[in-house]
Amino acid sequence: MKRILALILVGIMLLTLTACGRQEKPADNTAQPAGNAVAEQDKGAAASAPSGTETGTAGAAVAEHVNLALSSDPGSLAPWEPSSDGRKMYAEVYETLFNYTSFGGDFVGIIGKSYEQLDDFTYRVYLYDYVKDSGGSSITSEDVVWSYEQCIAGGGYNNRVKDIVDVEAVDDYTLDFTYAQVLDYASFCESMMIYIVDKETYGSIGEEEYAPHPVATGPYLVDEYTTGSYYNLTKNENYWQTEDKRSVIQQQNCNSITYKVINETAQLAIALETGEVDMVAGIDSDNIGYFYDTGSQAALDGWFVQSELSVPCYSLVLNCSDKSVLKEHNLRLAVLYAIDNEALLATAVNGEGKVEYTDGGQQYSGFQQAMADAAAENCYGCDLSKSAEYLKAAGYESGELKISLMCANFTQNVAVILQSQLLAAGINAEIKAYEPALYETYCTQDDQWDMVLAFKGKSSGLLTDYWAHFLATNSYGQANMIHDEKLASLYANSLSQDATDEDILACHNYFTEMGYFYGLFNNQEYIVGKEGVTNFVTSGQYGIIPGACTYSSVFNQ
Repeated sequence: MKRILALILVGIMLLTLTACGRQEKPADNTAQPAGNAVAEQDKGAAASAPSGTETGTAGAAVAEHVNLALSSDPGSLAPWEPSSDGRKMYAEVYETLFNYTSFGGDFVGIIGKSYEQLDDFTYRVYLYDYVKDSGGSSITSEDVVWSYEQCIAGGGYNNRVKDIVDVEAVDDYTLDFTYAQVLDYASFCESMMIYIVDKETYGSIGEEEYAPHPVATGPYLVDEYTTGSYYNLTKNENYWQTEDKRSVIQQQNCNSITYKVINETAQLAIALETGEVDMVAGIDSDNIGYFYDTGSQAALDGWFVQSELSVPCYSLVLNCSDKSVLKEHNLRLAVLYAIDNEALLATAVNGEGKVEYTDGGQQYSGFQQAMADAAAENCYGCDLSKSAEYLKAAGYESGELKISLMCANFTQNVAVILQSQLLAAGINAEIKAYEPALYETYCTQDDQWDMVLAFKGKSSGLLTDYWAHFLATNSYGQANMIHDEKLASLYANSLSQDATDEDILACHNYFTEMGYFYGLFNNQEYIVGKEGVTNFVTSGQYGIIPGACTYSSVFNQ
């Protein structure tokens, strides 16, 4: 008997007004035993600027074949096409100079061996001197220069290359990158993540033939495919990197991979149950019960489940311009002290996730325990009496303050819960819900809203990079619609290559005390695989990286 598994974004429980209480501090992200239990992924320490590479782990057994899903067809496999869900297989086929080992993980060498900063605008990159593509051609500085030229001309990765002024080959395995401005760490890292291919090979094959059959340096090769149906990858038996120097994402823990195009997200759980695919990321709360017991926190027989917090975060931006009543500091604090994140999490997603203690989740590298420790003293500690005090200090009695709360229509359920919490504090919030494109337009207009419910993330996994959504200065100011020079200075310090934990904490403390931005919560997400998977390796950009995951012999049975 076939079951229809409905996909829902989030479920709203019956709205009840819950008395505010102090929030608990977050528990450490410790991984639990594999097998028929859930494993919570370790997100790693704060990212730094390392030289060289971090070695990865070969699995206890090599998986003979792994099937997984793509939500859309890539259309083209050319190296400089814009990122899309359909091109997540690029993690196995193409390689960059450096890359992240996971969401919020270390930034390590791939084709690049190390780098150093020569001055404010110039970085020197050193390549491994034995890199070869699957056709046997050596990769040198000339190929890197040419790859960057092609990428810049194509325009598919403007966000990564926009600050590059020049890429110059110093010798066969050394290059200098010159930038138009001083880069923060995250921006430099992005500029190193361009796919590198051999100039001569690409030229001799031609773009039309190269796109469907890439000759690249990755650990896997594109074998065969049918557009709109599947893409088969096989292990690159002549992969260039020695086993002792392979990073996490360069492992070859399966012999072959098939990416199957499954356009309907609601069909993913069914495909997993029927064995059409072996692993799926992002199983929603409506379907996780078929694979995992949330009560005992254990996977059901025959499955391996790993949980992690979602990349996108729910957060609030408060309008500080002259067009909004929330330009008054006391009113912003009155609003924020009325919010109970724990109750919001429990009601919006049945408690499946974690509350935030800054603008950005605990899974982001750069989050500090001190941010959670301060919740009892700042607006993250819900307190209706303090809310009333701040309201009165601004000249308002209960029920007099009226504000607008803008959201995208797909987050309206969360806005409704916030509305009820604010009402309990004597604050009236009118919800303005729009389709995403119009919502994004209105976010830049100071006369359209008093408070915005945002749902954003950053694939780098760096907290300060995520803050760019809100703290970066635009023509209208920061996301809160004013130009705050102190905030700009503190944010610049937190982005510096030499930034310390204290720099990051100082920035957080300031925008929290000012009531500019406020983190709410992150959803818990589940990655499910058939029994025999022992660890999932995932990336904010690529999702599951099957060659990097580890397996036991049970997987092949």
